[in-house]
This record gives sequence, C-alpha cells and structure tokens, in this order.
Amino acid sequence: MLILLFISIAVPFRLAFSESDDDLWIFLYAVMDVIFSIDIILTFFTSYTDGSHREITDLKNIRNAYLQSWFILDLISILPLDFLLKYDNFNTIFKFARIGKLYKLIRMTRLAKLFKLLKGNKTVLSRVTEKLQINSGKERLIFFSVFFFFFMHISACMYILLAGFEENERTNWLSPYLPMNSTD
Repeated sequence: MLILLFISIAVPFRLAFSESDDDLWIFLYAVMDVIFSIDIILTFFTSYTDGSHREITDLKNIRNAYLQSWFILDLISILPLDFLLKYDNFNTIFKFARIGKLYKLIRMTRLAKLFKLLKGNKTVLSRVTEKLQINSGKERLIFFSVFFFFFMHISACMYILLAGFEENERTNWLSPYLPMNSTD
C-alpha cells in the first residue's frame, strides 16, 4: 500500500515537471515492477471471499476469478515501457505520436489496486479506524478528504502536463508563470 501511495504522488508529479527519467527513477520503477509482479503471482494463490461472504480456497476458482477481474489491469500496469523507450525506434514512435510522457499514465492503473484494497470488509483502513476508535462518520470524512486531495493533486499535475502539448510553448497559459519566460 505504501508503494501505491508513493506511485500515486510521484508519477503525476514526474509527468508534469520532468522531461525525462534518469537512471535512478528507471531503477525505482523496475523495483516496483518486480514487487507488483510478485504480487500478481501471489494473488493466484490467495483466497478471497465471494458475494455470500464465504472464503474461496480452491486454486482453480481463485485463478479464474482473478483472470476475469483484476489480472489484465495488473498486467498492463507492470509493462516495462521505460526500458523500451531507451531504444531509438520506440522513442521515435512515441515522439512522433506526441505521447512522449503519456506512457507513464499506465502506471496509474496501479491505483485501481489501491481502491481494491480499500474496498474489502476488513481492509487496512477499517483496521486502523477500529484501533483508533474512529466512528464511521469521521472515517468517511477522512477518506473523502484524502481522496479529494489526491484527485486535486492528479488534476493539477495533468493540467500542467497539458500545457506542454500546445503548439507554441512560449505562448501557452503556463508561460507567464515560468521564470525563464517572464519579461521583467
């Protein structure tokens, strides 16, 4: 869950404010991809509860349920596009299509896994609120506030990212606020 929170903050920020990823970020993304790959493998062996609150432990049922629900989204989120972009052919295709940074948005699909974790009956969030003795009204208010600030963070980062897609970057809506473009 901590890695998911890090991704939810760092990826939109890096999309909006950095032109390219250095080797450290590519390494961090690779480590996260390995961790999420292990999570995908473990999910094939993890029991779940069905609609009638029965625990399903049969591996065939677990596999089928996972393949029909979250598997595709989880698989897309670990695609190693950072490594593919190091090769000139793929990098040229992405630049030609004007989607140079948008491939990183695929990493945001991991946030669906965060919502999946928060959805269950005995999630980490419900355990924390139970230990802290927070009533359900305050729990909803905290959850709404965190979700609101998270959504505002992503919206602001994407709004800044869109300024880079305008034809003339010197006359876009963001240029008066940048120090190098000011006329003072």
